[in-house]
Amino acid sequence: MSDDIHACQSLLDQVIQVIQCHEEHANKQGENFNIFSILKVGRDEVRTHSRFIYELLNPRGRHGQGNVFLTEFARIVLDCKDYETARNPKREDRTENSVKDRRIDFTLETDSAVIGIELKIDAKDQNRQLYDYYQTLESRAGRSQKPKLFYLTLDGKEASENSYVKGEKKVDYEQICFSENILNWISKCIQISAEKSVLREALIQYKILVEKLVGINGGLDVKVLKKISKGSEALKAAIEIGKVLNEAKVAVQKKFWSSLLKKLNGKNSVKFDHYFIESHSPKCRKSFDDSVEGYYKYRNKVFGVFCDLGEVDGASGSLHMRLHVEIWDKVYYGLCLSESSDGKRVEGSVNETFVCRSKGKNFSDIFPKEISYDADKKGCLWLTSDGGVRGVEGNDRVDFKDFGENDEEMLVDSKVMGEVIDKAVEDINSLVDEVRRSGVLIKGAKI
Repeated sequence: MSDDIHACQSLLDQVIQVIQCHEEHANKQGENFNIFSILKVGRDEVRTHSRFIYELLNPRGRHGQGNVFLTEFARIVLDCKDYETARNPKREDRTENSVKDRRIDFTLETDSAVIGIELKIDAKDQNRQLYDYYQTLESRAGRSQKPKLFYLTLDGKEASENSYVKGEKKVDYEQICFSENILNWISKCIQISAEKSVLREALIQYKILVEKLVGINGGLDVKVLKKISKGSEALKAAIEIGKVLNEAKVAVQKKFWSSLLKKLNGKNSVKFDHYFIESHSPKCRKSFDDSVEGYYKYRNKVFGVFCDLGEVDGASGSLHMRLHVEIWDKVYYGLCLSESSDGKRVEGSVNETFVCRSKGKNFSDIFPKEISYDADKKGCLWLTSDGGVRGVEGNDRVDFKDFGENDEEMLVDSKVMGEVIDKAVEDINSLVDEVRRSGVLIKGAKI
């Protein structure tokens, strides 16, 4: 047993040394100075990726390259045979259906197709979203054109079934990804822009961002693999480490929740004394600790805590306002309306309708006393979704699923974790204060 522990420690020491050496060499050309990462907009679908990609697709874009980026996109990303006829790119193109403000991220045409592209980084699929988009494309297609719908994600994953299915009908779509299709296209754009240094460097910055998002790490995986596979003892040690990796993640997440709830219940006038779980596995529903363990073991995705703030005046009667802190892949907090106050989540509540808070506005400006409530959803109508537990410097939301690049220090260093939790508690308390000042609670107010 002691030999096994020694082998595991030796392998860890070697891998740590490889990572440190790799990081030193990786920044020789200033690659870590990435403007998107510094401004904390690296995962912003709308203001970063959608705008940047469209600016390149637009023949009248400030890149000054005409339609060359558009035709290369049609060739490399969409694999269009008639890519040279690509034209009319549009961004946030409104659909012709009954869903208010539903827009396709990108549309364009070729002689043979009317094309729509839905871009997803973190946002969830909406009900019948791809289905509605396909119907719009079909209605626009000319005699010689066919509708083609693409689903663009970081890794080429499939869309949720409820997005492309309506009853017994479903629509076809093709999966494309940043990790291959977009990176290959951006690399080609960089080659084309070789003599335009400012444009070229902007493209390189975006390529580095995409590589970071999709987990391309400049050969680090290969270097670590060589260490692991150099002999039977190293491979055996790696297997033993792998066996306890999820347990290590569970321990870190339990520590996070324990510290967060202790500080919330210590500083807040309300108490987070309700626990809920959305899981297919009954083994996750016994206790909060079981849910944390099930998050990795049983693919449990949604659980958390909440407190009932009181009742508000709704369009069809009084509703309960609840303050939630919950985990999907990341940890979020926000307010929701529900028909119950006892902690029971109503069926379908994972598919909430989100309305983000607007900075600089009074809470009462965006939360009128006459609240509309979508009873068809039989769930919670979230009133704010901008709240997420972030790193100390406001970086990407803390990710307990993938343990993102900016998360390791926070999740391991007790001091840094404490700072992150203190910031989250401050923000949550600020939200409670806004509710208190807004006067929307009509009875049973607990704040």
